[in-house]
Amino acid sequence: MLASKLIKSALRFFRAQEDPSWLEEFLEVGGKVDPEGFATVYHATTANAAKQILREQELIRPPDSPDAYGVYVSSSPSIARSYGDGTVLKLKVPLHDLILDDSFPAERVDFNLRTTSGSYTPHSIEPFRMHSVRPPRRTRMEQKRIW
Repeated sequence: MLASKLIKSALRFFRAQEDPSWLEEFLEVGGKVDPEGFATVYHATTANAAKQILREQELIRPPDSPDAYGVYVSSSPSIARSYGDGTVLKLKVPLHDLILDDSFPAERVDFNLRTTSGSYTPHSIEPFRMHSVRPPRRTRMEQKRIW
């Protein structure tokens, strides 16, 4: 059953893509795809918009979007964080919904999402918190030193 879902998702994905060669690069930069064919990607937004997105479980294309897509995601949570006010959402989306926007070899892959009537409903959405990097702990000896 799980294998047939994966095969169906992969077939829809390959039919929807003119050039699915980005999949290998997506995986090389740390992109994750689960056994059911859902990719984990990150969406930058504002705290207020994130509340609405989480409540409605839907992303709405901004009205001022200059193109037909308007909902952008990245394989990199840190680059996504540089947009909006630093609020990032973690999404699981079917591979066939990802449309390559830009690729930065060995760094990240950015996409836009297929929207229907200006909105997109991913498989799942959750808040994403960047893990803060803590400085290494100092030993007792280092703590006692006075420079």
